[in-house]
Formats: sequence, C-alpha cells, structure tokens
Amino acid sequence: CSPGWPQLWSIVVMDTVNVIIVTLSLPDMAAAFFNGGVDPCAGGAGRDAPACQEALGKFANLMTLLGLVSALLNFGFGPLIGAAADRLGTKPLFVASTLAKFVTGLFFAGLALGHMSIYYVLISTEVISLLPAKLTYGLWIVERTPPEHRSVTFARLGAATALEGIVAPLLAVLLTPKSAAMVVLALGCAVLVTAVVCLPGSPSAGATASVRPPACLPGVPRQQRIGQQLRGLLKLFAHPKYRLVVLLSLIGGALEAGFASIWFLYLKEKFGMTLQTMAPILSLTTLSNLVAQIWLIKPLQRRFGLKGVISMAFLSGIVTCTGYLLAPTPGALLLVAVLSGLGGLADPGITAVITNLASADEGELGMTLGAAFSVGSISSIVGPLLFRALFAGGFPGLPFVFAIATDVLAVFVLSRVPSNLF
Repeated sequence: CSPGWPQLWSIVVMDTVNVIIVTLSLPDMAAAFFNGGVDPCAGGAGRDAPACQEALGKFANLMTLLGLVSALLNFGFGPLIGAAADRLGTKPLFVASTLAKFVTGLFFAGLALGHMSIYYVLISTEVISLLPAKLTYGLWIVERTPPEHRSVTFARLGAATALEGIVAPLLAVLLTPKSAAMVVLALGCAVLVTAVVCLPGSPSAGATASVRPPACLPGVPRQQRIGQQLRGLLKLFAHPKYRLVVLLSLIGGALEAGFASIWFLYLKEKFGMTLQTMAPILSLTTLSNLVAQIWLIKPLQRRFGLKGVISMAFLSGIVTCTGYLLAPTPGALLLVAVLSGLGGLADPGITAVITNLASADEGELGMTLGAAFSVGSISSIVGPLLFRALFAGGFPGLPFVFAIATDVLAVFVLSRVPSNLF
C-alpha cells in the first residue's frame, strides 16, 4: 500500500456512493416494510395511493426524529472524538467508523432481501453518528497537510462527498433493491479492508498516545469527559480569534442545510417539477461544484487569498438565491446551476481557517476540530427548521429572500475578521 492519499480518496468515494445508495433506496424499502412487505407506491395510483402516502408519511416522521437525534449526537460527541484523536491518532477512528458502516450495510442487505427490520438499519445509522465521517476525514487531512494547502484539500473532500448529481441518475436506471444491497456490501468490504490494512497510522499517534488517557474512553471520570467537551465548545465561542470565524461557519452551514431542505419542495411548488425533471439541474449543480472545488479554488486563492475566496462564496450564494427567486422558467435554472459552484467554496475555506488557527494549540487540535464539528451540527438542526417554517409562511420564495439577506450579513461579518487570521 502507498503512503496514504490514494487510500483516503478511495475510502471517501466508496463510502459516499454507499451513503447515496442507502439514502435513495430506503424510501421504497420503507414503503414496502410499513405495508406488510408489498410496495404500495408501485403501479396503480403510484405515490398518490393512500397506502403509499401513509407508509411514506411514517418513514418521513421517523427520519425527522432520527435526524434530530443524529445532530444532537454529533454535537455531544464531537469534542470527545476529537480529543481521542489527539491521543490515539485517526486510524482507530477510521477503523471503528468503517466497521460500524459495514454492519449497517449488512442490515441494509437483510432489509432488501426481506429478512430484517428497517429499524436495525436506522438505529445503526445513529451509531455511525458517534463517529461522523466528515470529522474523521478532516482530522486525517489536517495531520498530513500544511496550512497553506488545507483549503484546496478540503475543497476536494467536498467534491468527493457531493456526488449525488452523478450517482443518483445512474442508480435509478441500473440498480434494483437486491442489486443495490450487493453493491453496498461489496463497497463496504472494500472500505473496511482499505481502512484496516492499507491506511497508514497517524504520524503523531505514537508520540501522543502515552501522554494521558483520552477523555472519551471508559475509565475516565465523567467530570473530566464533560470538562473536555465544554472546554472545546467554550473555546470556540469565547476566544477572540475563533468567534467571528465560528459565526461564519454557523451561517454557512445553516444556509446550506436549509437550502437543501426546501429545494425540491420549492421547485415542485413553483414549476410543478418532478425528480426526473429536476435531474438536469441537480447534475449541473454537482458538476459546477466539482469544477470550483477541484480546479478553481487553487488559482482563486493564489490571486485573491483565502478571505477573498470565502467572500466570493457568499456573494455566489446571493446570485444563486436571486436566480431561484426570479427565474421565470425551469430552463433559466440551468444557468443558475452552472453559476452556483463558487458557493461550495465557503465550507472548505472556513474549515481551513479553523484548522489553521487550531494548529497553534498544542495537543488540542482534535478537540478543537471536534468542537467545530459540533457547532456545525447546530446548523444542520436550525437551518432546515427555519427554512421550512419560512417556506410554509405563504410565500414560497421567502426562504430565498432570507438567504440573500443572511449572505449579505455573512459578507459583512467576514469583513470584520482580521486578515492575519487567514
């Protein structure tokens, strides 16, 4: 096995494809599960059938509850997982995370073959929330990347974990539930073997593991575990060098999660679009993000600096939301999708700033990044709740008006962040 980067990117891509397959397949499997094993949405009245709507309604309510639980688990355990990485390195976290996902794949295959309850799959996904992939990948990248290259690497990570627009259309044509289960199992095995056998250990793991026991492991007093968690969170909100950057992270995360939560509903409400007619817009948006995150971020950062790149991302958000608000036809949204890619540079840029600042805190890099991930989980709760409430307020475009105003606020906050922090 080679030094590590090929293994990381292969794990990221295979894991992302697995997540997409499970996410897209579960609604149909859930409809059959809640209807005695027969899919009520197939044939006849399709998704307009009362039995189909009832089954999907149960699944949607269950997913809403589990999504909230998952976000709370992310919030509570982020600093503790990060503190463990400071002392043990990231490979043990990788192995534990991939093992948990492989077990989820087994449950998913059992559900697809009709031999297992959907609740096993859903509960196992909550266990995975204790070791979130984004945090694990981020810690691994920070260990091996100099500060000036982190924004580019995080952008590539964002591109590798945003493949829905490419993978989803292929899945709709090529995979049945049983074949999807086989693909998930095969990719899960490949990811597990790559993480256990080929992925190198942390450069600093041996040097730090013997200093003191990680505060999240059994045998460590509960007060110390809570203190570790609170110290990481308070540090982000109280320390002058973190406050404004964390606020930008909250704004950006809430906007991204909120936009995703009402995107389909808005297009269906305004233009009567279906999943099939939305596919070109989704694919173009994904390709635009890939171009920005893989090829554009490096020259843009060289020309305008990291602060300039983040500013462009929020300005791009203003253009994108204005386009969705004012577009007269679905065809106009294709142009908006092409221009939307720069908006995806905010998250890797802000993440790079936080990691660079945290690198100066001796022995607490993982804890600080874990706390930053916990803050991000707040955005994943607040954003969708706020955007859905605005969408239900009578004017479907209201969430986009709010997003435009919030992007303007973000640009103002960014202007107040000292340039020496970038």
